[in-house]
Amino acid sequence: MTETYDTEEDVMITPYSEKQILDSFSSDIAMDSIEQQINRLLEEDYKNSNDLFAPILERYKFLKTKYVEQDELLEKLEDTMLNMAETIQNKIQEALDFEIFFTDSLLNEDKIHMIHMIYRFFICDINFGMESLLYNYFIKNIEQFPQLEINKKDQTYLEMKDTINKKYINQIYNAITNLESIKDFKFVAEDIFELMIEDDELMISNYWIDNIFIDNFMCEITYGEKFISNVIDWVLDCPEIMYKVQLRLLKEYSNKS
Repeated sequence: MTETYDTEEDVMITPYSEKQILDSFSSDIAMDSIEQQINRLLEEDYKNSNDLFAPILERYKFLKTKYVEQDELLEKLEDTMLNMAETIQNKIQEALDFEIFFTDSLLNEDKIHMIHMIYRFFICDINFGMESLLYNYFIKNIEQFPQLEINKKDQTYLEMKDTINKKYINQIYNAITNLESIKDFKFVAEDIFELMIEDDELMISNYWIDNIFIDNFMCEITYGEKFISNVIDWVLDCPEIMYKVQLRLLKEYSNKS
């Protein structure tokens, strides 16, 4: 029998039906797919992925509404949802080498939401964050980049000469070298997040990442020795992101900008 969203239906819960509900909700298939996303996170061809967490949350909210009078079942549903969320959190933490400790006073619903935003940022929108990391690093440090050698007969330079702001043509011509200097920059973890987060209203996860990783809202965070190198090595090994950043820089520093 197909489930409906009729919340006024008189639902009888037996131990057997309760188990069926919980088993169907905590599907191994959905969690396996999410774990596969996380396991691929640091591969150089990784792309932004679909949000596979959201349908689990929608199912959770539906069941909570459907069985709103079933206190014992609701408690078990919440425990199951929290366990699934914490499993996702732990997998992401292991992949990138950090650990979040949420305060005991944080409501489970809020914790689940915050974990979802962490998942969205690192799994669904990570390419945007990595692109912002490199782009903002360049913008913030352009005045400090050294004046490197330029081959003035190079066709690339000749094209830039007519299109790029003269003040910054050396830095733009040597953009790859300057971007790669990020690996030698002395960062703390919060610096990484400040560079990754864009002020974009459409990127709802950015608001929460700022609260969690920069303001430490309702949590404490520890970073392992490999966190910064994991992030920097990954972004520098991704040709597509490097290319997109160079295009943004060409536009940013063109004579027409």
